[in-house]
Amino acid sequence: MTDSIRVLHVNTEQTFRGGERQVLALAHGLVGRGHVAELAVQPEGELARRAGEAGLTVHPVRFRHEFDPIALVRLTLLLRRGAYDLLHMHTGRAHTLGVQAATLAGMKARVVSRRVVSPISRSRLRRSKYRRGVDRYIAISEAVKQTLVEGGVQADRVAVVRSCVDVERFARADDRSAEYRREFDIPADANVIGSVGALAPPKGYEHLIDAVPGVLAEEPDARFLLVGDGESREDLEQRAARLGLGPDSLQFVGWREDIPELLRFFDLFVSSSVAEGLGTAVVEALAAGTPAVVTDAGGLPEIVDHGETGLVVGAGDPRPLTEALVRALRDAELRARIVQLGPERVRERFSPDSMVDGTLAVYRQVLESRGSNGRR
Repeated sequence: MTDSIRVLHVNTEQTFRGGERQVLALAHGLVGRGHVAELAVQPEGELARRAGEAGLTVHPVRFRHEFDPIALVRLTLLLRRGAYDLLHMHTGRAHTLGVQAATLAGMKARVVSRRVVSPISRSRLRRSKYRRGVDRYIAISEAVKQTLVEGGVQADRVAVVRSCVDVERFARADDRSAEYRREFDIPADANVIGSVGALAPPKGYEHLIDAVPGVLAEEPDARFLLVGDGESREDLEQRAARLGLGPDSLQFVGWREDIPELLRFFDLFVSSSVAEGLGTAVVEALAAGTPAVVTDAGGLPEIVDHGETGLVVGAGDPRPLTEALVRALRDAELRARIVQLGPERVRERFSPDSMVDGTLAVYRQVLESRGSNGRR
């Protein structure tokens, strides 16, 4: 096998969320080490735009659904022309179409990243998708690996490579506290509890909203900011209104580009997820030195060391969430310890270099098993 590896990454999402950030970071890291990393992505997607601006080679392929014959043909032709050593698929739709295209193109070396803890369907057809056609799976947490093993994938075919965060980007974020307090009309002495993520069912925001009145009963000056957007926003806003939570206590601020600065502004970060592959927003909060209160959903306990870099509570129940938030607001010693330990722990466990190292190790194992040629 030559030192340089040619990889085609396939991502079928239009949006730009955590998974797409990781694809972009991985491609950057691979190219920076002298490898070839090209992307097959949605033509109007945000990943295509950002990757193109970064100088990466982008192949626009419109992915309409999991069994899209036009996308299958285009992906097959791309694999035949590209002389790639390995195909890396990053979404469920990419997994289905990528394996079919690789088979038609004679591409044998295949890797799939899995980022969710959703159980694999019990249907024979769905389970067969995970049992054949892929050399190795990359799980972003032990929790994700467990769902794959429970779904019938052999444990030795799953490698855990955790997602990464650019620690310095968050650790060195500007202090915009005065600006944000004016923008969100937050008093100077009020503690700010924030969350960042898609407003979607897996994030469990309804439990966080239900926890807010209890926090305010103990800490009346607390203010909550929910940063993000998604399919559940209208329902969540209505839920907050029914509880009498107006902008003087809880604000939905939509999606923002100034996430590092907002994370630094928060006195506490909270994740109320009920299903979470890993939780890079929590990693980013720790990188910014912000204490985190999280649930025990999926990979979150692999990020937060309970009592050291935050507090971990049971998922799906607002009561322990309320108690943990109040405790964290009142425990100045805990918060001071996290400001010191958070960035250090993230550097140790979630650096871009460690993600690229882990991914390259998987690639080399796959190619060596294939005789150093992804087409054998």
